Amino acid sequence: SSDLVGMALEWIRRDMKEDPVRMTERLNVLLPPDDHVIFIDDFLANGNASKGVMELCEKAGAKIEAMGFIIEKAFQHGGDFLRREGMRYEALATVESLEDCKIVLK
Repeated sequence: SSDLVGMALEWIRRDMKEDPVRMTERLNVLLPPDDHVIFIDDFLANGNASKGVMELCEKAGAKIEAMGFIIEKAFQHGGDFLRREGMRYEALATVESLEDCKIVLK
């Protein structure tokens, strides 16, 4: 999902430079300013997909209400970023470590 979000962000950035008014209109058709978003993803690692969705929603004027993940890899610090941003999120499981090929859950 982070690849898809990254591609969408690159498309938006490129088009914003070329024609910001048209791009904003196009983005608002896909994600209207009054939308409320809940972002669900399989893994929270470095938070790149989350950051991308936050940027997309900010540009569109939509509000992210919360995020949800199946697994958070706490050792990759995406959760730290979301907490610093004040983003509400939940994960079904949090992996603290994968050292010595052992999964350590929180």
